[in-house]
Amino acid sequence: MSSPGYDVKDKVILITGANRGIGKAFVDGFFKHGAKKVYAAVRTISSVDPLVELHGADKLIPIHIDLQKVSSIQEAAKIATDVQVVVNNGGVLDLTSPLSENAISS
Repeated sequence: MSSPGYDVKDKVILITGANRGIGKAFVDGFFKHGAKKVYAAVRTISSVDPLVELHGADKLIPIHIDLQKVSSIQEAAKIATDVQVVVNNGGVLDLTSPLSENAISS
């Protein structure tokens, strides 16, 4: 029986907030369905050590990202150049103006 939805077999995926909860479930689910590699984009690299041990350092690549800083997002994009699928699961509740000091100028 085939899986419904998008086929991730042999795809390279980037998941923000991949260290716990729904993000971790995405990591496990994508590997279960044949993903080639997953970039786990998190603020604290060591937070995904258990996932690296489980899936292998060649398949799960931790990268630092702080979604509140445009420069951090840009640096992550330079590292993960082979990404085919992005899951933006990271979240920060900040009731101030989003990206106000870090906004990209047009």
